Amino acid sequence: MLTAGPTTLPRARLLVRDVVCSVVALVLAGAVVAVGVTVAVLLAAHPPASATGALVSVGGPVVVAIAAGFAGLAVTIVRIVDRRASWPFALATFVVCALAVGVAGYAASGYLPGLG
Repeated sequence: MLTAGPTTLPRARLLVRDVVCSVVALVLAGAVVAVGVTVAVLLAAHPPASATGALVSVGGPVVVAIAAGFAGLAVTIVRIVDRRASWPFALATFVVCALAVGVAGYAASGYLPGLG
């Protein structure tokens, strides 16, 4: 039988609201990244005259959003498994993804017809 010795601490309770907030924030971050990828694909399907500059200026922030999404997802999952507060990391992931996709959308507005 395992007993808690003087050097071991009991595991903290898993807070349902923390997990729910984290999941909602990560789902929203995934949706934002999907919008960014859609903008990049739309730009690739209808390339402007300076296609290289357009794909770099739109694709760069989208790649940053994807990388931030995966990193935030990994950190959030690790913190949930460790039963520590995870919602700040999930919220930060959403904010970084939204900012990166916003920059990509702003860059794409100058290249896509009808947006600029």
